[in-house]
Amino acid sequence: MSHGPTFYTDWRPYIALILSFIILSIFAPSVFSLDFWVFILLLFIVTAVIYVVLFYIIFKPRRYRPRKTFHHHGQRRYRGHKHHRYSSRRGNHYLIEFRFFGKAQADMKRLIWDVNKRFHIRPNFRPVPHISLVGPLSTRDERKLVDDFLNVCKKQDIMQFNVVGFNTFEENRVVFIDIKPDEKMEEFRKELSETLRPYCTLKPYDFQEKFNFHSTVAMNLNPKKFQQVKNYIGKKQEPSFKHVLVRVTIIKNQRILYEYDFMLRKMLNRQEAKSQVILSRTFSELKDYIEKKNEKL
Repeated sequence: MSHGPTFYTDWRPYIALILSFIILSIFAPSVFSLDFWVFILLLFIVTAVIYVVLFYIIFKPRRYRPRKTFHHHGQRRYRGHKHHRYSSRRGNHYLIEFRFFGKAQADMKRLIWDVNKRFHIRPNFRPVPHISLVGPLSTRDERKLVDDFLNVCKKQDIMQFNVVGFNTFEENRVVFIDIKPDEKMEEFRKELSETLRPYCTLKPYDFQEKFNFHSTVAMNLNPKKFQQVKNYIGKKQEPSFKHVLVRVTIIKNQRILYEYDFMLRKMLNRQEAKSQVILSRTFSELKDYIEKKNEKL
């Protein structure tokens, strides 16, 4: 998973590049007659400056700010936010999940692509190894969803889980990696579901006492292909390792909306969640956490 905007998926570098051409042609047309590599260097510098000025100074990334409320004549009003910005008549669709990082993510993604290629499976979306915690769900009050998500995360201790091999849902023909959470992770999922229940449309399994934590390898399979994938997976070495729940993400329509970082104790917007710089700080805190934990043993 990429943790920063790429040149192919982010429109902002293109705008900066076009603006740099226009500015150079108007104010410094002589640069077009310079040596090719000198021109490329100047173009790169001007593009970088325009990019920073436009999208980090003028149009700053939107940061999360908890909603402030007050009561007036028995009605609840919202200070600093317009309610209609976070609601719609139809409601929006969300998913709360954990996304794998590092080597675990790379190994799981490699397995998914191997299965897809070998058995000619075409997923609807780009595979992102993850564990679904709540949802998919829908709501008309996005701001309340984000506020409640933040409040539940802030009071939660660091959680861990074990990856314990492969398994299947026979009735739905799903092949997945089996996850065994610790008690804190189970309670965290339950509290999220109960907190969101009054105003979100959740799935019945979100309230099951025995929730099947898993990371999907292949789904929506016909009976023949399901058996083939099941047999193929059964011959592979089963994954087995411990993992810390570093971040939990709110997904809106297949895109990161917000992400809570348990190492930094901070809510991240989409751009911050995809930042390699911030992720390196997260891993640094994770390393310190593991070292301190090992010292106590």
